[in-house]
Amino acid sequence: MEGEMKNFAKVWVSVFISLSYCYARGKIVPRGIPRLLCMLPIVCLFLVLPLNLSSAHLGGTSAFFVAWLTNFKLLLFAFSKGPLSSVDPSLPLGSFVALACFPIKIRQNPPPKSSENPQNKPIPSDPNGKTEEHPAPKKPKSGHKSRLNYAVKGLLVALLIRVYDYRQHIHINSRFEFTLLLFNFKN
Repeated sequence: MEGEMKNFAKVWVSVFISLSYCYARGKIVPRGIPRLLCMLPIVCLFLVLPLNLSSAHLGGTSAFFVAWLTNFKLLLFAFSKGPLSSVDPSLPLGSFVALACFPIKIRQNPPPKSSENPQNKPIPSDPNGKTEEHPAPKKPKSGHKSRLNYAVKGLLVALLIRVYDYRQHIHINSRFEFTLLLFNFKN
């Protein structure tokens, strides 16, 4: 397991260095075919990097994030499309890497609302004609269900790590099914 963790760290350090290269090249090279040619070696590298991991849990997760998600985002970035090019150009490197590797979206700050209506007309808020300058914000849902959900998932991950020590006694198909069960565990 110790050698696998070293390989895992090497893979993700390589991903970070490669995405730093893409970040720098994205600012210099114009979009289109020239940027695609700069990104293509990284895309090929990202297809091979997860193969350095032998465990299904680390290798499968890394393959999803690197070989699938990050590659598609980089191909879109080469043509100034997708989430990497739709954000502020002064995006820091760490945010660029996180946005490239993980299925997240960065919230854009909305423009500030002016206190006055430019035409001095009331703003309708419902079909009955009632007006409201500042509508009440929506209340978030209770976090009780999500806390329980995270607790169950954390327990399953801890169980998976403990069972992983006895992998030589578990049939290969059972390991695969247990992994699928864990990844398909829904809310």
